Amino acid sequence: MRRRGAYGAKTAAAAVLGLATFVASPEHIFKDPASIFTSGVIMAQAQVKKPETEGMFTQSQLLSMIDILGGPTSRATHPIKANNAYSSATNCLKIWQVLRIVSGPKPAASSNNRAIYDRAVDLLGAGDRDAAIVSLSAALNDSLEKTEKLAPKSKSDFGDRATAFEKMLRQIDAGANADKEKLYSGLRPARGSITALIRVFEGAPVATTARTQDAPTTSEAIPIVVPPMHDLGPIILVDSGKKDSVVTINGQPPAAFLTLFSSQEDAQGAVNAIASAYATRANHPNDQDAHRTAAQRLHTALSRVPDSREVWQSPNFQAAMRALQAGDLDSGLRELLNDPRFNAAMNDLSNLYVISVSQRAVSVMRAGLTIRYEFDQNLQAFEEFRRGTKKGVFQPQVIWLALALEYSYYVMNGQLSQLRPVQGASGELGLERVGGRPLRGSGHRLGITPQIAVGTSFWGQPTEIILHATAGYDQSKIQATIQNENGTTERLSTGGQGMFIGLIGTEVRFRGKEGDINTVRVENIGGGIVPTGILDRDATPRANPLGYITFSGNWAESNKLTLRTLLTPQYSYFLEEHRAGAQLKPVDLTMQAHPDWTLYGGPSFRYEYNINGKVSTYDVGASLGLRYKRKGALELGTGYVFEKGGDESQRIPSTVYGSVNLTLNLPELFMREPATKRKMEATPKKTTTATTTAGTASAGTSTKTKGGESK
Repeated sequence: MRRRGAYGAKTAAAAVLGLATFVASPEHIFKDPASIFTSGVIMAQAQVKKPETEGMFTQSQLLSMIDILGGPTSRATHPIKANNAYSSATNCLKIWQVLRIVSGPKPAASSNNRAIYDRAVDLLGAGDRDAAIVSLSAALNDSLEKTEKLAPKSKSDFGDRATAFEKMLRQIDAGANADKEKLYSGLRPARGSITALIRVFEGAPVATTARTQDAPTTSEAIPIVVPPMHDLGPIILVDSGKKDSVVTINGQPPAAFLTLFSSQEDAQGAVNAIASAYATRANHPNDQDAHRTAAQRLHTALSRVPDSREVWQSPNFQAAMRALQAGDLDSGLRELLNDPRFNAAMNDLSNLYVISVSQRAVSVMRAGLTIRYEFDQNLQAFEEFRRGTKKGVFQPQVIWLALALEYSYYVMNGQLSQLRPVQGASGELGLERVGGRPLRGSGHRLGITPQIAVGTSFWGQPTEIILHATAGYDQSKIQATIQNENGTTERLSTGGQGMFIGLIGTEVRFRGKEGDINTVRVENIGGGIVPTGILDRDATPRANPLGYITFSGNWAESNKLTLRTLLTPQYSYFLEEHRAGAQLKPVDLTMQAHPDWTLYGGPSFRYEYNINGKVSTYDVGASLGLRYKRKGALELGTGYVFEKGGDESQRIPSTVYGSVNLTLNLPELFMREPATKRKMEATPKKTTTATTTAGTASAGTSTKTKGGESK
């Protein structure tokens, strides 16, 4: 009787303490009034009896579960045979408790947990602790998937296991992608089931019709395939460090020039300077910096005319020299043509050859290597927020860094023109084309692009902001062979080499919440500039801005397949010309071909119209990517690009192109896995469907009993 009285007193005291706790937090009363009494009873029981293990199950219950997992899957008590959500959740909690014991520090010999630890390592790992952890993780993955397949409608289906089961789910969900602790590293395959079960506690029942084609018991949800930044396509801007056309004069200088100068070398220099001046006017009509450079060069060449020559007495020649010295190219050339003595020499320039080069080129072949470094905890938190398991605002965090190296072999068009300077009736300057032909040049480019990605949220939606900039080394050449009047041939060439600056920009990705399908939304917004001419003091700097926005239609999303359509309108102002167009990816597919391998890619169509030049650009291509776990990915691309309309010499070459890029995630790539785990993962796995289950213990892996028999 005294014992009953003591027990009753302790129960009453605990109940009062529980009541006081809920009074201090009155919101609990409205959520769960019955929890006032339950809390008191639990506290009373805790004071009366100390549990055998640190968890909700006793030592004998956990040892029994270990024995079941080590036996055949045909047993009626095996976790894959559970026939209701309550039983399956109970199995999950037991396995979870054993897994925490085994993955933690080895318990002391006097601890109740030591027997559990020893039994699990012995029976499930054949004496190897890492192998036991793999088996327990696989068994828990199967049990979680089994629970999902039982299609619970609400938390009440889990009975008094609901609170503990939800806590376990959220704890695993928060750490399953970190890959830093043995406790969580093997639970990533259950991420899809965990997400579905968490939604049950949030009021969304597990669908019973959408899982008719379930993944194998060892299949995980499609890993996050980090989409590459919006590809501007194979067309690039050849760096405009120095893009004045190279000009040469055919054969010997005219006889009239030889009489003006004291040497043939000076006469040839003057002819070349005049040719460069006219070429500058032809190729850069609005570039005043280029005009000043050409004017100063011509002034220097004409200054070598001896003072004794009569031409110095000509008012037109004197005016021309003053204008050229001041950088006024047009006025200087006009005065030279008006000078009767110099005009005769100018009229003899009928063999002026100019090579014009288009600043737009096509990367025929691109090969790249991208090195990524992911900040596991930050990236996991961001993806957890994206999956909806976290609410509210996501504070900005750096989630990954990348360094992209790319080599490009490109081709470009050019034009060889034979010109003759003329002056119109009203005094205007001009060039009369008397011959020419198209040319084709090529170049090599090696670029490096550092990238940094920040995860944050806008209006409660997960958002990824990527900052990137490209720079590198560029070398190009275009050449032609001409025939001189005396029958000899001469090879003309132009090109350049040096540093270049590519796209500097930002891309903002609106990742969207997981499950946000059958909707059309803004996928990303990006833009930037492609600076040209800033590395050459003689060239005119241009920003060349661009901007784009991608809309996506998300038609399917499951553990094995995502399907969407992407449309990206784009505008650019390149080389002082307005361009507008769009890229369409009608089928952008991501598919899990194997638990470790993910395929992604699809066809694409791009159209762009040069509003100023009246040129249409067409690009038809396709891409295919293969990703292995989170370690890396290989991406292949090909296509055909061509242009119609406008000046043929300023179009890009029509050509087939291709690309290959290898992405490596350094932390994942060099992460060592236990040998036992690698061996067990290599074992073929059995599969399950919505109506049959096979291969656990679990999950198709082999475990051994003390006697060495495979189970």
